[in-house]
Amino acid sequence: MVIEGKNGLTMTLWNSHQVDESRGLLSEFRGLLEDLRTQLKNEEKRKKDIHDLYMAEKSAWDTEKKRLEERIQLVETRSPQPQREKPNKMADVLEPDMERCQSAPPGDSYVYRTE
Repeated sequence: MVIEGKNGLTMTLWNSHQVDESRGLLSEFRGLLEDLRTQLKNEEKRKKDIHDLYMAEKSAWDTEKKRLEERIQLVETRSPQPQREKPNKMADVLEPDMERCQSAPPGDSYVYRTE
């Protein structure tokens, strides 16, 4: 029922069934909003955790990168010429078809025949 009051205001009178229905809808709506709020908080926490992990990994990577750059610079200042692999002197002295096996450990004095 609609009642028109003074100054052109209108009021709607609801019966108890309409009020109960509206309260039920409002309660459902509040429940949905609470669920959305909980989901949003969980997503924000997850985002923060991922960001914290990223920053920790980035910091560790930056530290490692700096350490390696310093080590490279130290090695380059100590040996300005690139190091070459030392040839196997025994293979040079012996027959031309004799050479050191590529898989032999460094310092191995044995010469292997290749054919």
